Amino acid sequence: MSQFLRNVRRARGGCCAWGLRSATVALLLAVTACGGSFRSKAGGGSLAVLDREPFAIEFSFADGSQDLQLRENGLLPMRLEFPLEGFSNLFVGDTIDPDRLRLSTTPPLVPAISSRESESSLSAQLQEQGFLTVSEADQGVRQVAVDWPIDGPFEFPLGLVVLEAVAIDDLDRETEPVQVSVTIQALDRPTAVVRLEAPSQGPTPSGILLPTNDEGKFFIGEALPFILLIEGIPNLEGGAAFDQLVSGGSVDPDRLIVTADRDLGDPGNGGFLAGENLAPLFGQALPVLTDPDSGVVLVAALFEAGASQSPPLGDITFQAVLVDDSGASSASQSALLNVEPIHSFRAEVMPIFTSCAQGGFCHGEPNPSGELDLQFPEIAWQETVGVRSIQTPDNSCATQIIEPYQPSASYLLHKLLNTHRDGCVMGRGRSMPRGAPLLPGESVQAVTRWIQQGAQNN
Repeated sequence: MSQFLRNVRRARGGCCAWGLRSATVALLLAVTACGGSFRSKAGGGSLAVLDREPFAIEFSFADGSQDLQLRENGLLPMRLEFPLEGFSNLFVGDTIDPDRLRLSTTPPLVPAISSRESESSLSAQLQEQGFLTVSEADQGVRQVAVDWPIDGPFEFPLGLVVLEAVAIDDLDRETEPVQVSVTIQALDRPTAVVRLEAPSQGPTPSGILLPTNDEGKFFIGEALPFILLIEGIPNLEGGAAFDQLVSGGSVDPDRLIVTADRDLGDPGNGGFLAGENLAPLFGQALPVLTDPDSGVVLVAALFEAGASQSPPLGDITFQAVLVDDSGASSASQSALLNVEPIHSFRAEVMPIFTSCAQGGFCHGEPNPSGELDLQFPEIAWQETVGVRSIQTPDNSCATQIIEPYQPSASYLLHKLLNTHRDGCVMGRGRSMPRGAPLLPGESVQAVTRWIQQGAQNN
């Protein structure tokens, strides 16, 4: 890969350097991948308070990466590692208990098998098909290998597929989801990949995928900013480029066809009708980028906060087709976005911060602890969002007090959960609020959701 794509695909924040097609689909991944975190089935938050040191599980491809490009007739080599301590009930001899390992994909795969099998878990189906095997224990760790032919018995779509694993430990607690992603490339035509990302701070895409909800859908708060990114991968056989994609300074609408299945904003006032080509939005706020070595092209549309093209509440599906210089079209690739009601900093989060400041007697005047004042909205937002924590080292996975879109990389959330000394966080001091019980699950969930929506000053 050229230095160009290395630079473009380097996501900001977290404890791992995720790439543009990387494992950052779940914003809660950072804690799990680098140190481990759990949520109780009965819990109310996205992260849970632990009564002991968390166990970490690892999910990667055979080469150790979380991001893979694969031809449409290839073999998907996934590896999961579990410490025996904490996950002994997962294993039954040289097999796994499929009820304790949930594997899923986004988008969901269509099984080409009987209805009985399709009702069982994906891990059960893979084990029954002989694609999932378990190794002998080595130094207290067992590996689950999944060598999955993508040309059967499931129908993999061309483009981006995100794979997620959730395990249940011996105390019947679910781990936070860990994810890897694979880009399936066509053999005889170009490949389009559709991504929904957090907005960037510069001229290149952020590389940070929007979070997913419990249904596996990408989501964003109503009228909040996001990027719709299309990545074009040249035909592996013909090698035709995308040089003609930009014509006269604008994206050629005959070579990029992007549609939504619902109206975007008011079509009579700067919006778009359902099915109308959104090509005019691309290449404006963010330039078209082309890798000179591989020919991969990146073209993006920025939906700014409150934009006239903002999608409505509910589910909306974006579909894209790219045409290369030879006139060959990619397969249609889609991405589903759920637009949910916005979470307000002042109405929902600030009262929680204020209660922490007053109840803990630490983050208020005249001498706020750690020089962090949480009593007043403007000051609290300015002193937390995107601000370096003084309690975590440089190699922590939570160096920012609040990292927009990434709860697991937000140190303040770990302080609220009493996980600030666990795993890769490596923080110090007491939990918040100091000298008071931990916040209830609904309060933690409100802060978490606000961060996932971008930690807006709203």
